[in-house]
Amino acid sequence: RGALLMEPELDFGVNSLPFTVIESFNSFVEDFEFGAEKPDLKHLRRTGGLLVEEALETELAIGDFLPDKDNLEHIDKMIDGFADTAFVAFNGIYKTYRYLGANPEKATLLTILSLAKLALANESKRGPNGEVVKDVTGKVMKPEGFEPPSYIELIKIAMEK
Repeated sequence: RGALLMEPELDFGVNSLPFTVIESFNSFVEDFEFGAEKPDLKHLRRTGGLLVEEALETELAIGDFLPDKDNLEHIDKMIDGFADTAFVAFNGIYKTYRYLGANPEKATLLTILSLAKLALANESKRGPNGEVVKDVTGKVMKPEGFEPPSYIELIKIAMEK
């Protein structure tokens, strides 16, 4: 079920996972954060704080980075920061759907659909000829007529009894 097939030397235990990465993240939330509790606003507030904390740690790691590809320990800290930030962000989406009433399976599917909507919206930032326009800081600009993703349909599904 969703297991990634990799060469044995590149496996790192991935092939032993019986579920997708998102399902693994969500399982962590259910087991380590919710337990017997019902998802509530305190979980969302804590997640917001954790997201800021992880992003700040990542920013500090980037700021300390010397353009030295041989500094593996430092690169390791940067990647860990990005991974931790993504973990907390993905779980924030999941916790929101759980808070709205979705069961774990539905909340997992809605989380994956939310990420798919975001990916499609980001792809639509290309201009008519496939060009990508960036501002002076390198941020990708939204072309005329860009429609940001809407999650209202998914929110309504989460709230269905």
